[in-house]
Amino acid sequence: MDLKELGKETDSEYDREHTCDENPFPNEYRFVHCVACEDEAQDTWQFQKFNFADAKEVEIGESEYIREFTYFSMVVVYYCPFCGDKLN
Repeated sequence: MDLKELGKETDSEYDREHTCDENPFPNEYRFVHCVACEDEAQDTWQFQKFNFADAKEVEIGESEYIREFTYFSMVVVYYCPFCGDKLN
């Protein structure tokens, strides 16, 4: 999912992303710079955890297909916990 698609899913706008080789889960844990959220200006780096549907969630009817984006959680960060870089 690129930053534009991510913005549509989260009602936000992102202008860049921090990536590092030390992140063992790059598809589920991402660091993005948020410039707008729900049409309000922002200037924050966010550590986001993504959840995608598995076979059990499809089986019980919570999702339509495997790997469907279901939700994310987010916390504002100033440093990358994997490589230690300051995010600014």
